[in-house]
Amino acid sequence: MRRLAPSLLFNGVGILVLIDQSLIIPDGKIMAFDELRTMIRGQTPRQALIWRKSGGTKAPEWIADFPAGLSCGQCAPPTSGTGFEQYQKMDCSGLKILTTSSSQMAVCNWT
Repeated sequence: MRRLAPSLLFNGVGILVLIDQSLIIPDGKIMAFDELRTMIRGQTPRQALIWRKSGGTKAPEWIADFPAGLSCGQCAPPTSGTGFEQYQKMDCSGLKILTTSSSQMAVCNWT
């Protein structure tokens, strides 16, 4: 029986990044995020890949609106009573990587 990777056992949010072509990605753990950050040339700050485990936890609340498996989400304003933004389903063909300074991109504050 094949074991699932530990990262597939929980719900998750993945931001897509465009990295400098000179970066060589080794097998295993890549590098400290601060080092990787200098190589980022673009990202999807308000959109993400959403992984929802089948039958998994329903936290955060908005994750229940996504089907099990991999799909895409667009950042949305917080619901009343929370200070955090949320993701809403979107068609993955609409994902856009913005190529500008990461300091100018407001990433979705969902946690």
